[in-house]
Amino acid sequence: MALKSRALMSRITEEYPDLFARQMYATVMKDNSMVTGHFTGDECLSGDLPIQGSECCSVTEAMYSYEVLLAESGNPFWGDLLEKLTFNALPATTTPDMWAHQYVQMTNQIFAGYRT
Repeated sequence: MALKSRALMSRITEEYPDLFARQMYATVMKDNSMVTGHFTGDECLSGDLPIQGSECCSVTEAMYSYEVLLAESGNPFWGDLLEKLTFNALPATTTPDMWAHQYVQMTNQIFAGYRT
C-alpha cells in the first residue's frame, strides 16, 4: 500500500508519480527479496534467507499497487513486475482451482496443494 501512496498523492502534489515507489521498492528488496520479485514477510519484513516467505495477501496487494503505479506513471517497470508476480509468486499462494489459499508461501515453493 505504501508503494502506491505517493503515486496517488501526485495527483495533488504534481510530483513525479513513481519516484518514491522506485526508491522504496529498491530499499525493501535490498534485504528482503525473493527470486519471484516479491519481498519476504508476514506482518514484518523478514530478510532474504530461503526459509522466509510471504503472505498471500501481500502478493495480491503488491499486484494491485503495481497496477496503480503503472496507470499513474506509465512506467513499464511496474507492468513487468506485475507480470512477474502473477506468474511466479501468485501460483504458490493458491490451489490450482483457487478454492483454497496458503497463508504464507515459502520462497522455493512451486504451488499450494492439498491432499484429497
